[in-house]
Amino acid sequence: TQRLVDPEHLINYTGSWYIICWDRGSKAIKTFNISRINEVQPSTLSFEKHVQVSKEQKPYKEELADYIANPFGIFKGKKLVKVTIRFYDTAQRIIEHQVWHPEQVKKSNSELKGKSLVEYTDLTLPVADYTEILSKILSFGPLARPIGPDDLVTLWKERIHDMLKLAKS
Repeated sequence: TQRLVDPEHLINYTGSWYIICWDRGSKAIKTFNISRINEVQPSTLSFEKHVQVSKEQKPYKEELADYIANPFGIFKGKKLVKVTIRFYDTAQRIIEHQVWHPEQVKKSNSELKGKSLVEYTDLTLPVADYTEILSKILSFGPLARPIGPDDLVTLWKERIHDMLKLAKS
């Protein structure tokens, strides 16, 4: 697609460069992976001054700062969902001192499974999109699983089922 954008911020995230822009067409803040941009043409238009549309809306600079800082990962959006992931064994020890998001909450616990005591840590954090968090959960294999929300749990199970079908082919 062709877009007319006002560049606002550059981010290097896990080795890839992204540009955060004001997209004049959609009148929204958007993130673009620079390596996927095929062509850039300078515009003769000057930057638009982005202003509050209503009293309920934050000033643009605050909205931009929130957009950059709020959800986990590079996938951004206004609607945030709290995701909880349960980690066991080695994964539990790996994430013990990691900070995935400034608003994350970790809670360690244990439960009796048969005659064994199973220890785990639940990590809760805000996300705007499941793509990246699902990949992160799957990377821990059987040592991590999503606890909620339900649609993330369902998506996780579907991906595991797809991997099983692929392994059998």
